[in-house]
Amino acid sequence: MAIALSPKKIKHDVIEKFIEIFCTHNFADTDYSMIQQEPLEYDTLDEWIEQASVDAILKSFTYFIWTDKILEGYFRSRIETNIVDKLLVRLEMLLKEENILAG
Repeated sequence: MAIALSPKKIKHDVIEKFIEIFCTHNFADTDYSMIQQEPLEYDTLDEWIEQASVDAILKSFTYFIWTDKILEGYFRSRIETNIVDKLLVRLEMLLKEENILAG
């Protein structure tokens, strides 16, 4: 089950740990073209997230991480607007579906 992140309790070291784990496990994918175009096909970002693939979610996190290197606080802003939480919930759902199909 995904853990909802309270924006007020997110500390810099928690964000850094997430980034470290994400990158250590080679989840990063810098081909952002998909996530720059796909959301434009939907009326809202929530609609896009509801159908986002695992690949799109990983690309989104990579984009947040690299953008944060240039615009400090960008990753935190994605947490505060609940985008990270929504993507994690979607990822969890996709992984559960994958396990059910494989099981």
